[in-house]
Amino acid sequence: IIKGKLVASILYRVSRIALRKPEFRNGDAIYRAQNRTGISLVYWLLVLNTVFSYHYTTKKLKRKAKNHNSKLKTFSLNTKF
Repeated sequence: IIKGKLVASILYRVSRIALRKPEFRNGDAIYRAQNRTGISLVYWLLVLNTVFSYHYTTKKLKRKAKNHNSKLKTFSLNTKF
């Protein structure tokens, strides 16, 4: 999972690339294409990060619940007798 500072630095770098000064060889076309790709990269990084972190947290929570339930079961078995 990508965490805070790393994400921030990656996003910053990508945005800097995306918002670079246009190269006027073929007019605005290159700049526009660059800008679009940069912004879409930033967007996808954000999406991927949220998806992965969500999956990670849900797995963790499920595991915790499982452990908790198993502990409860053993406890109740022990206290029956």
